[in-house]
Amino acid sequence: MRGCCLRFYIHENHRHNGRLAYEWLLEKGAEFGCANGNAFRSIASFRIDSDLHCEDLMDSIMDMTIVVELLLEDYKAEKLVAFVRQSGLSIFISRTATDFEVISSERNEEFSYR
Repeated sequence: MRGCCLRFYIHENHRHNGRLAYEWLLEKGAEFGCANGNAFRSIASFRIDSDLHCEDLMDSIMDMTIVVELLLEDYKAEKLVAFVRQSGLSIFISRTATDFEVISSERNEEFSYR
């Protein structure tokens, strides 16, 4: 299936509507019919406004970057990005065209993710 990979880069402790922003994004991704969604915590990162941050013994007080990655069809991505814009969340987004599919272990089994 053709679609895109949306990646949202957000501070680990950032909250939106009372929830951790990465949890909120994953929930909204599911609501908008994403094929797959994951949140990854970085071990090192930098932002345009800061120096390099690396995970160490002080990681509990650090605010590392979380990358929320969502795979979905283009028309769903457009709707989701528009919704995020309207929500007031300040966030950096990247979008990459991609192909994705589900490979089933069962013969002749059709799989529909949504």
